[in-house]
This record gives sequence, C-alpha cells and structure tokens, in this order.
Amino acid sequence: MFYYPYVITEMARMLIGIVVFFVVFVLGLSIIGNWLIFSKAGERPWASLIPFYNSFILHKITWGQGWMFLIPLILGFLGKDGFIGTICFLLLAGFHGMTSYKLSLSFGHGFGFATGLFFLPGLFRLILGLSQRAWFGVPLDGMTYEDLKNRFVKVDRDHMQFHNPHQQ
Repeated sequence: MFYYPYVITEMARMLIGIVVFFVVFVLGLSIIGNWLIFSKAGERPWASLIPFYNSFILHKITWGQGWMFLIPLILGFLGKDGFIGTICFLLLAGFHGMTSYKLSLSFGHGFGFATGLFFLPGLFRLILGLSQRAWFGVPLDGMTYEDLKNRFVKVDRDHMQFHNPHQQ
C-alpha cells in the first residue's frame, strides 16, 4: 500500500540535503576566494575563516577603513519590517553594490565584473583570487586638483594625455 506522508517526508529530507550541500559549497567558494584575495592584498589569509573579521578585512581592502563593515550590520538590524525595512534594504543593496564595484576596481576590473561580484560574490571572489591580476590598492573616491593635474602628461603644445596608473 502506498503511504503518502512517507513520500512527502523523504522528498523534504532530500530537498533539505540539496539545500545544505549548496550552502556549504557556496560558503566554501567564498572562503577560498577571500583567502586568495586577502593574501594578494597583503592581509592575513586566515582572516577569511573568522566570520566578522573577514568582513572587516574585506571592507578594509575595498574602502580603506575596516569599520565600514558595521554599516551592513546596522542596516540589517534596523531593517526588520515595514517602510523603514524597505529603505534599509535598498541602502544595504546600494552599499553592497558600491563595495563590489570598489573591490572590482582594486583589482583593475570594471563595472561588468562588479555586477558579477554583486550577484555571485562567492564565484567571482574565487575568480579574483585565482586570476593573475594584482591588488592595486584601495580605489580613490575623489582626487584633489593637484592629483588630477599630475595624472596628465603633456605630449606636445596642443595635446595632453591622461596617465592611468592601473594600466600597464
């Protein structure tokens, strides 16, 4: 005789097993990717194993200040429900997008790679770690007039050329 609840229970167990395997796989990719990124950036690679410290180091690499890792924590804590939750979620998504873009820039990539880091961070961090690209340092948010003036090289009397330090 066919026992219906038994089949449902087995399907639920199988689905839970698949989800757990997927979560462990993605977590493993993220840890390995962070390990390689941290070692390229001159940080301690074992920091990728410690939950909040790895976020501190990642924000230190991308923003130049490690305390910025508190922003997603605070926004996540404040954004429980309702209208404020929606605003906090949008701010959190924007901050994650800016962090992805800055991480992409710090390795010499552009907006397309940042989009991949935004949607598939574990995979794209692994790609960053395994690539031959070096870490260029924390991307500049703004430049003074003197910095900008020093980037331009005079070719001749009528032409100026922009010197990009990230291009080789």
